[in-house]
Amino acid sequence: RIAGGTISGPVTLEGDPRITPQGGSGTISGVIGETGAARNLEIGIAGGSSNLTLSGANTYTGTTTLSNATLNLRGSLASSAVNVGAASTISGNGNIAGSLSFAAGATNLGVNLGLPGTLTVTGAANVNGGTTTVTVLPNPSVTPGGSVPLLNYGSTNATAANFALA
Repeated sequence: RIAGGTISGPVTLEGDPRITPQGGSGTISGVIGETGAARNLEIGIAGGSSNLTLSGANTYTGTTTLSNATLNLRGSLASSAVNVGAASTISGNGNIAGSLSFAAGATNLGVNLGLPGTLTVTGAANVNGGTTTVTVLPNPSVTPGGSVPLLNYGSTNATAANFALA
């Protein structure tokens, strides 16, 4: 558990842990690595909600799963698949070297126009049934009009019908 605040040093995963920001939110700015084989990481909490910002160049290679959580990715995830579970959100301007999958049900993509750049997925961005809600946080210095990239991806199975603008 992260009791709010920021962890700035390195974090090493052993086993397949869950990170739960206690009190609702937290930040890990240090690199998250792993020992031995690929380690999977679950972010979130059963029966509640949590908000975690990752801003380091993370090197662990297992799957990242969001469970009742918001992940604000400002850094990068190396070779990691990210699964956005029901009642979860991914946002930020970071990079995912693997794939991004939105589960069927209430999943969300957050877009903050105040951040430089766009969330980027090197692999596939997949929507596994249902609708993913896109929430856009405005930037006062952005003039409306034209197109705004919401997500960069290598490939996708999604169509416009899989997304709803909040």
